[in-house]
Amino acid sequence: MYIAYYNDLSAAVEIKNITLTYHNWNAYINNAWAGNETRKYTGVSLVSKDKRVFTDITFTVPSDGRAVSTSVTVGIWTDHGYQSESAYINVPETPRYSEQIVTLLTVLVVLMIVCSIIIAAAIFLSARRPQVMWNKEEKT
Repeated sequence: MYIAYYNDLSAAVEIKNITLTYHNWNAYINNAWAGNETRKYTGVSLVSKDKRVFTDITFTVPSDGRAVSTSVTVGIWTDHGYQSESAYINVPETPRYSEQIVTLLTVLVVLMIVCSIIIAAAIFLSARRPQVMWNKEEKT
């Protein structure tokens, strides 16, 4: 995620931290709240009418059933106070019954291999001519 901050004040601003709140991903896991993240910054200052883009903001979509689309509140704490904006993260859903689809494809591949062997055996056996057995005639 990229976060851009534009200093529209007439004075310089020092960014203290950025707080991200993923609203639909909040959960109480292992005696702590998951779904919030705070990144602290030191020495990041912007002069008046300057812009800073933060490219080091990464997040992981939860794999424990909370992975739904969510709104995110981005809070930026500066030496002049708190500013916040909202954004929206759209998480594409994994297809339902994906395990059954994989099982079905595996069964289809196995059936194709078995059918190919049967067809090859049928062609081989039909092209092979049996040896004619001649009985010896008795001389009279």
